[in-house]
Amino acid sequence: MLQLGAMSNRLSATIQSIMDAKGYSARELARMLGWSPSTLSKKLNGELKIKRADREEIAAVLGTTADAIDQLAGVAGHGRRPDRRLEADGVRFLYDS
Repeated sequence: MLQLGAMSNRLSATIQSIMDAKGYSARELARMLGWSPSTLSKKLNGELKIKRADREEIAAVLGTTADAIDQLAGVAGHGRRPDRRLEADGVRFLYDS
C-alpha cells in the first residue's frame, strides 16, 4: 500500500500517543468521531491523508487542539506560522488532563 510519508507518520504516532494517554482505543475514537473504524485505521496507518479538518475533529474529541497535535508531531509551520507557546503548553495540556 502507498504510504503518505514522514509527516503523516509523525501525526499518526502523535495521535496514537494521545489516544493511549487518554485510554481510547481506535474503535472508541472512531465511534466518537462518527467515522468507520476502517477510515480511522487507514488514516492512522498512512493509507489516507490526515487532513487539517480531520486533526481538528480528532483534537476536539481528545481534548486538545489541532495546533498542539501539529506541534507535538513536529509538523507545525507547514503552511502556517507555528505558535511556540502551544508547543510547551500543549504537552502539559494533553497529558495532565
